[in-house]
Amino acid sequence: MIRTIIKHTLVLIAASALLTLALPGRAEFSHEFLDSQPETVSRINGIYLNYRIVGEEKNPPVLMIMGLGASHLVWGDDMVTSLVDAGYRVVLFDNRDTGGTQCFDEFGQPVLWWNLTKNYFGLSVTTAYTLSDMVADAVGLLDELSISDAHIIGASLGGMIAQRMAARYPERSRSLVSMVRKIPCYRPSTANTLPRLFRVLSW
Repeated sequence: MIRTIIKHTLVLIAASALLTLALPGRAEFSHEFLDSQPETVSRINGIYLNYRIVGEEKNPPVLMIMGLGASHLVWGDDMVTSLVDAGYRVVLFDNRDTGGTQCFDEFGQPVLWWNLTKNYFGLSVTTAYTLSDMVADAVGLLDELSISDAHIIGASLGGMIAQRMAARYPERSRSLVSMVRKIPCYRPSTANTLPRLFRVLSW
């Protein structure tokens, strides 16, 4: 069992490294193959969610969560096909306000600097939805596809969603790869933050 988990984790980390290494050199990834795959829009968690599935249904599932403002196509053909060729079934989707998933234009554009200032002083921010809502979208997609658990890969904001998903729903997460993410290092000024951070990340 442990050897199987290690094997899956190593394959996922290697595939993730392809994307990380390519980031500085290429602003855009080819997605001709992904464009050729069927696209579905379903009502999940109260919104219309756009997603694609690549690979055989019998294979272990991998849920890929992209970052802020980026379509699932940004993962690129090389990343996705490498996982499929390694024997995985890849599930990709667009987050809220991105790609073919429901947008929330009626709520207007939040003023970023003002909300950051309010958050700094512990005040409520103006938002149409939260990170927890986006976690619920990911879990809801697994429910829609009758997938009990999956390997989770997240990049940037997708990494934040993936980490919170693994922390809140460990039974739905076979493994976790969170990349292009920054976790604060220890400093005396952040000592009070560490226990809360570890509670969120422990699973």
